[in-house]
Amino acid sequence: PPTCRPMSVESIETTKNKSVASSIPSAHPSSKVEGVADETEGDRETCTLVATGGESLFLLDKESASANLDIGKMHLTVMNKVNKKWSTARADVKMVSGVYRWSVHIDRCISKNIFIGVVSGDARLDNYVGCDRHGWAFLANKAIWHNKGKLGGYGELFRSGDRVSVHLDLDVGSMSFALNGKDLGVAVEGLVGPLYAAFSLY
Repeated sequence: PPTCRPMSVESIETTKNKSVASSIPSAHPSSKVEGVADETEGDRETCTLVATGGESLFLLDKESASANLDIGKMHLTVMNKVNKKWSTARADVKMVSGVYRWSVHIDRCISKNIFIGVVSGDARLDNYVGCDRHGWAFLANKAIWHNKGKLGGYGELFRSGDRVSVHLDLDVGSMSFALNGKDLGVAVEGLVGPLYAAFSLY
């Protein structure tokens, strides 16, 4: 079986909108998502999304993902279909400026080989986020990666059932993470948009 089953993007919060329940990130500070239910049973996935009208959500896009990944029918989850091969999914909305927050639920992870981060439009999708100079990511095994190298140890190990939250501030160029609500501090500085949320599985 695949090493990692669906990873679900859950929430967004911006500097102008602090009231968000659960779902996926928005490109606009005025957007609000009220709720999502995500249930996986065997090979079937059922998702129900309830959102206010007019928002522009970022989704996981099959056109911007490795062919080795299966994107859920509501574009909220990603599953690795092969073992021992890095593959990346990139969100479909570019973030140019402002502050964005989103959360990812790790439905299943055995090998600690999950990257959560951001990429530019030139990043490779057939490898992990951070394999080139176009990506920056938090690896489950407590490290930040960029340009094929580890920038340093960071944070805490995340596992199946954990929630990893991302705080991207493109006004100051920083990205930080939280694990199950615990702030892990600034992971990367010097970022410049446009960037996309991205996720890698192995």
